[in-house]
Amino acid sequence: MASEPAFTCFPNLPVEIQIKIWHHSLLGPRIIQVARRDGGDRSFSFNGAQPPAALHACQTSREVACSVFKTAFALQNSRPNEPLPPIYIDFAHDTIFLTTPCSVWDAPYEALAEAFPDAQKIQSLAVVVSPSCDIETAVMSIMKPYFTLEKYLGDLRGKVESDLRELVFIVGNQSGLLYDSEYPENVRFSEPEATPQLPWQAWGDVWGDVEDFWVKELSDGWERGVVRFKEVKMV
Repeated sequence: MASEPAFTCFPNLPVEIQIKIWHHSLLGPRIIQVARRDGGDRSFSFNGAQPPAALHACQTSREVACSVFKTAFALQNSRPNEPLPPIYIDFAHDTIFLTTPCSVWDAPYEALAEAFPDAQKIQSLAVVVSPSCDIETAVMSIMKPYFTLEKYLGDLRGKVESDLRELVFIVGNQSGLLYDSEYPENVRFSEPEATPQLPWQAWGDVWGDVEDFWVKELSDGWERGVVRFKEVKMV
């Protein structure tokens, strides 16, 4: 059987062209699923955050990859001699998807922020809204880690120390298993369909309420960001 043709002239290309090619080889925007596990404060699993292959090809490719992807959310292993691999995140394009439903009793983003200071670098965040949780409660659970008691007693406007620019509320699927750990790249967000449990018509006014609540009560400058409602699907 004839071997696949190989392009052997790549090393002879101008460095500028090589850099452009390596940039195009990087993984596109990803949905990184973060799930809470039973255990300590730092018990989280990250699916869909595989290291880009460009990190290990050559020095030029590694420099390109490191200019885009940053190591974050350093996980601790119960076995000190077996360190866990680093997680590489492109904060400008990746969406961090918290698969644990947000509710009055559970605030997964607050737990993530307490465990990892890197949570403040998240620019696109997706959270699951459970039937027991209203939207305002979900927003407060997300913003709570950014406020100290002194900030609560003072003026909240402009006090948010976060890079968050996109907030995605996941609705319409309350099964509790919203991601595919074996094939995380198959996870997609889609427009919600009207269902008896969550009629889409009712969400129109909610979007305005969320935006008003965020801008007027919490963050000066959220007009640069967006709020979306999505469902999860597998492709």
